[in-house]
Amino acid sequence: MTVTRTAIIIGGANGIGKSVCERLAADGYKIMLADLDHGSARDLVHALPGDGHQAFATDVTEEAQVESLMDRIEELSPAAILVVVAGAIFVDPANVPNIAQFPTAIWDKTFALNITGTFFCVRKFAAQRLANPLPHTRIVTFASGSGQQAGDPTGVAYAATKAAVLGLTRVAAYELAAHDITVNAVSPGAVGTPVFFKMTSEEARAALAKGTPMGRFADPREIAAGVSFLVSQDASYVTGTTLDINGGLHMH
Repeated sequence: MTVTRTAIIIGGANGIGKSVCERLAADGYKIMLADLDHGSARDLVHALPGDGHQAFATDVTEEAQVESLMDRIEELSPAAILVVVAGAIFVDPANVPNIAQFPTAIWDKTFALNITGTFFCVRKFAAQRLANPLPHTRIVTFASGSGQQAGDPTGVAYAATKAAVLGLTRVAAYELAAHDITVNAVSPGAVGTPVFFKMTSEEARAALAKGTPMGRFADPREIAAGVSFLVSQDASYVTGTTLDINGGLHMH
């Protein structure tokens, strides 16, 4: 008998996270979706293929909320998969403050969501799986090309947090490897999400596509396909890596 595996998706109600939920549900996973936008999360889980999906309202910048969320999911259906997509850019890409004028409030807000929230989720999930091991346990974090190269119109705070996610991922992978838990990062380039279209002009999108070797930005489903591989049993010997899905914009 095939056992349905549970996947926790943090920040999956919209954009890339929505595509991740749709892909993993199609792959046969039971989705536990946590997002600050509970209405969209609830609507999404009702539309996913398969049964048993649930939505939770969660602010990952609040440690107590993350602890409560993960404990609740552990009671309902212990998960072998954690994907942390939650993250945001809090500056206008058309008018990014120079580091010399960058506001402390935006710096703090960006770090609270993009890296501290990721840390809360990974730490709690790792503790649960060490206490109650499950086969083929996978953790996937979300970095960005912004954290790998300069000149991206996202600002110093976003770039710094995404670089920090890469460091967190490598350390977590090293420390959890002996427990057969893999930890990897996905690092997208520009992705054609609703927020991307809202935050960029037609001219900016054309310039970005032209500057990408493949001549376009990504479809969110292409990012979700990378996540699908990393959480699969086929990726059992892949850990501590960064999967760049950027159309060749950043090669290394």
